[in-house]
Amino acid sequence: MNKTNTVSISVVIEGARACFRRPEFTTDLVSYDIIPPYAADQILRHALHLGPRRWSIDRIRVAKPIKFISDQVSSDRGPRRALLLDDVRYVVEACISCSAEEEAELQIIINESLATPQNVYLGLAECPGIIRSFKVCDINQNLIDPCVFDLGWMVRTQKSDKDRFPIFFRARLVDGVVDVRGSSLTAS
Repeated sequence: MNKTNTVSISVVIEGARACFRRPEFTTDLVSYDIIPPYAADQILRHALHLGPRRWSIDRIRVAKPIKFISDQVSSDRGPRRALLLDDVRYVVEACISCSAEEEAELQIIINESLATPQNVYLGLAECPGIIRSFKVCDINQNLIDPCVFDLGWMVRTQKSDKDRFPIFFRARLVDGVVDVRGSSLTAS
């Protein structure tokens, strides 16, 4: 019988601009206030090349103040107005399920993948960013106000690759952290 282990990872996702599109806005590009778990999951899958392994985003820490800028971006439908996030940095914590035999090999793959920063898109091609290993100095607690802030409904994940309906959860930012573990899910 194979015992299931988990490997915990923490990464930094950052960039000058980001747009994690809210699905309720169809004409204009309006970003969520922070990176949603679904977008963080996609960026991690792209950067780590771990294939169909089972994993979960546990926490998202906002490491810079939330700021918006209004801009115009190009799209297949021509120029579009956009409300973008400005100067973002997030620390994303995730757990990856694996067998006990795979754990050491998985840790090597993760370390090699994050040895140098990788380029990623932060929601749009016009919003390049990087993903890299987490260092304790990446968080300056003085920048984030200690408070509870309701971010509203946010996309957590897709039900499956074949199902196009997302699963939403009620996101709350508590002292700069959104704890996704155990959040109540609601299918749309």
